[in-house]
Amino acid sequence: MAYEPGNVGGKIVCCVRVKPGPISIEYSLGGPEGATRLGERIRATAVLQELPGNSKFLTMHVYPSGTAYAEVSRQYVDERPELGDKR
Repeated sequence: MAYEPGNVGGKIVCCVRVKPGPISIEYSLGGPEGATRLGERIRATAVLQELPGNSKFLTMHVYPSGTAYAEVSRQYVDERPELGDKR
């Protein structure tokens, strides 16, 4: 699924250790001045099911509904899966 205009955002963080289990994130909504919910703090938690030994990247996907999904991979993932498509 390609990102819709206005629904893209993200950060890259280096060199953190992760393990299977719940992963929580918190962020502020951005956008142009006067945007709905601008600056609102969002909290989301996803459960990382497995951590293959050759993984190098953790990707967190947060959907407009507030649902979060975490996945690990050998390469950077630049695509957000559909909610029902848990690879």
